[in-house]
Amino acid sequence: MLQNQIKNTLLIIGKTLSQLELPYCIVGALAVAVWGEPRATRDLDILILLTSEDRGNLLSKLTKFGFKIDTAWELQNPMIRQFQTRLLDENKIILDLLEPRDTFQEEVIHNSVKQVIFGVEFKLPTAENLILMKLKAGRPRDFEDALSILVRQDKLNESYLLEKANKLGILEEMQFVLEKQKMTLNV
Repeated sequence: MLQNQIKNTLLIIGKTLSQLELPYCIVGALAVAVWGEPRATRDLDILILLTSEDRGNLLSKLTKFGFKIDTAWELQNPMIRQFQTRLLDENKIILDLLEPRDTFQEEVIHNSVKQVIFGVEFKLPTAENLILMKLKAGRPRDFEDALSILVRQDKLNESYLLEKANKLGILEEMQFVLEKQKMTLNV
């Protein structure tokens, strides 16, 4: 049932983003499910480039589909609400619209790749960029996600990962998960 709710919500979002021709990519657990180890989630995270006008148009269209802005969340998160809008649909599926906080996140959107989810084509970060995003976030779950991608994907550009990790200030984190990956694969 949850998978159908996520699917229906994702299809609405995909249709809306396609109509508005907005640059985006799906990040978070759904992207990890494509590149790494799937896990249950009740939220969809979309990294998206928006002008003020785009934001208004997108929110207007989504509210017509029954999405509501989570104002309680906004009040509890004043420091990030300028970069993130949280919406809820009728099934309480969370939709987080994440605007880039830095040039790396903008690069992630511009370098996104098309992948099929639930029979529909969506844009996702490359596996490498998703790993870097996860390590940048730095929570324990993010390290697990990054490792799951490293383990499942056998043709990753390790030199890109190390070079970009160094530029992003997360080289030690990258070296740590690469070492864990080697240990996991050798077991």
